[in-house]
Amino acid sequence: MKITKLKDGNKTKIFTKKELIEKLNFTDQEAKVVMDYQKKLPILIGSNDVDARLLWEQLGQPQGEFNKWAKRKIIDKGFAENQDFFSFDKIVEREIGATIRTEYTLTMDTAKNVSMMENTDMGRLIRKYFIKMEKALKDYEQWEMIRNPEKESYKQLCTALKDNYTKRYGVEPDGREYSREADMLNILLLGYTAKDVKTILNSKDNVTREHFDIEINKALDELQILDTGLVISGIEFEKRKEIIELTCRGKYSNAKEILS
Repeated sequence: MKITKLKDGNKTKIFTKKELIEKLNFTDQEAKVVMDYQKKLPILIGSNDVDARLLWEQLGQPQGEFNKWAKRKIIDKGFAENQDFFSFDKIVEREIGATIRTEYTLTMDTAKNVSMMENTDMGRLIRKYFIKMEKALKDYEQWEMIRNPEKESYKQLCTALKDNYTKRYGVEPDGREYSREADMLNILLLGYTAKDVKTILNSKDNVTREHFDIEINKALDELQILDTGLVISGIEFEKRKEIIELTCRGKYSNAKEILS
């Protein structure tokens, strides 16, 4: 997830369209709902309290008058003052003199509840967003549960390659030794090198596996664990390649279709 800075100076994490589609298999339309919400309702992103007047403005100023809206959507809906919301008087300067108006601060949960009650296009967007976000957060949690161990198994594979190379040649390997092994796994599983995958996915970074979905990362994790065992056992590269190719054909035959 991408870290973004809010208008109040605080930072929060948001989804990018690319990771929703790549990692979580969202459709373009599903991802658009999330993107539209994050763009049109930045006030509801984060965990801080919410200025009710700013929320009203971002919702499109429903009912035309803030005071009428606040009474119907906040006061009359059973929200508890000093718990769900807080009210205070504010002096507003005019061209001639000043006036006092009542303002409201809402907890984030209250602000979201109020927003979802709007029977407008913005209200419908918000309801769709929370349905999609429930799915996205659940899927993202599952993605991390696969991706994090996959990172660790790659580190273990690199350690095994380093130890094996050092024992054989008396010096540590350079980066090409690790790249060759990673590309071998990528090619046998997906049909492409990491460089090819980067081009296919139009990725601007070099961590291609951050762009894979759960299915691919799970397969890579299992292959890396297998490969690590083969390296530790002293099996040569070409023989390891042969064993892993047979494994890919038997267990992961559909993986190449994902990027095609």
